[in-house]
Amino acid sequence: MGVGDAVGQFDRTNLLQVIRSDGVIVKPDDSITPLDSTYVAKANNRGSPIVAAARTRHEGVTTSYVFAFRQTAEQRTASFLPSALGYKGPVYAYNYFDRRGQYVEPGKVIEFVVPDDGAYWIVIPIGPSGVGFLGDASKFVSNGKNRVARIVDTGTLRARIVFSPGEARMHLYGFSRVKPVIHATRAAVENLVYDSYTQLFQFDLVAKPSTKPMVTFRAMR
Repeated sequence: MGVGDAVGQFDRTNLLQVIRSDGVIVKPDDSITPLDSTYVAKANNRGSPIVAAARTRHEGVTTSYVFAFRQTAEQRTASFLPSALGYKGPVYAYNYFDRRGQYVEPGKVIEFVVPDDGAYWIVIPIGPSGVGFLGDASKFVSNGKNRVARIVDTGTLRARIVFSPGEARMHLYGFSRVKPVIHATRAAVENLVYDSYTQLFQFDLVAKPSTKPMVTFRAMR
């Protein structure tokens, strides 16, 4: 994998956001491509930022990774529709660099300012469980299948987490409009924190290296 850093000047912190500790790349299912709205804007010479997306597809639970960047200094705002990403129900859109997000219906436009170094959003569906799972907090592709092998939501959201050799602790996060109940099989949930203002939760999952524990989530009613 080409990391783009000069020889002898690798940014280890940045590199670890795309690989596991054993060197396996945590990537989406497909290559990132511009949204249709970007092609339309370019055809009309609007000079708007490029907005592109890639995805991880689990069993009825698709995570989208949306990146936007500017080609000119003049146009600093961009937008996208969750419905254009294929969502038919509500989603949670998380601004990775700003560490904030919003609960959004699929027909509502998400508008944002694009900084000089780009903007990055992780978009997850809110299914029957009432929980949106953002995955590994240390990874750009947080629900990539080399990290999260399976996600299914049938009223209780279940996620199978992949621990690499030598790895025994992982920091995970997600969204719920009320405090969720979280359980793990063959692992322990530690340091669970729920912020009632942002409605984000985070916790450490502790398990044996090279295992694939199952974590279950359900919003308290």
